Amino acid sequence: MQQCANCQYFVPAGYLSCPQCSMPLTAGAATPHTVYSGKAGGNARNPKNIVIGVALALIAVVAVTLLAGGGDDQQIVESDSLAAPVTDGWRNFTPPDGSFTVSFPGVPERSQNTVDSLNQVAYAYTIKQGDFEFGVAISPAPAYTPPHEAGKRLAEWMRPIYEGQGGVIEAAAQLITPRGDQAFDLVVVNSGVRNWLRFTTWNGSIIRVYATLPADKQPTAPQSQTYSRLRDSVRQ
Repeated sequence: MQQCANCQYFVPAGYLSCPQCSMPLTAGAATPHTVYSGKAGGNARNPKNIVIGVALALIAVVAVTLLAGGGDDQQIVESDSLAAPVTDGWRNFTPPDGSFTVSFPGVPERSQNTVDSLNQVAYAYTIKQGDFEFGVAISPAPAYTPPHEAGKRLAEWMRPIYEGQGGVIEAAAQLITPRGDQAFDLVVVNSGVRNWLRFTTWNGSIIRVYATLPADKQPTAPQSQTYSRLRDSVRQ
């Protein structure tokens, strides 16, 4: 494991660039035992570079290397980072059906819509901050899938849906979340909107964590941090 010299993220072995800020890793990257003190031998770090790095992290939030496995299968890449809880206005939220718990920086709005032509309903819990929108949605899964196949099945289910809607997929990856769930991450542009998505499946349902922003805008550092924190806080 290496520590990114730009954003101090602990990067698991096997990565060529930091999954948080997309900066290339070098032989001189800090080890996990190094603690950043705010100084670097008298050379101050450029705050502009840090902000750009965080913005790139959200744009490429699923830029995880997929390693070829047997046949058409893909080996899942593990992510071992989880943000520590902070008391700063974020609060745990659990929907009435108790299907999941997530941390929100406020009270989300609830909406619902019918899934396909079936008598099934998808529920979404959303917060809007100007043209930046983020939240969690839950809908019935097409079929039950065992946890050890979840990443692969989610990719098979969800990718064709967005491609069929005319979306342009910028990045996609199967991975293991900080809490140990297999997941599928996707970045897709559709109708002038960029969508960052993470899918997991629990108890016959698909949990979708998402953030959206007009495709002609770059996310700010706080927006990147908001999506990452929301995404990593979801639990059953």
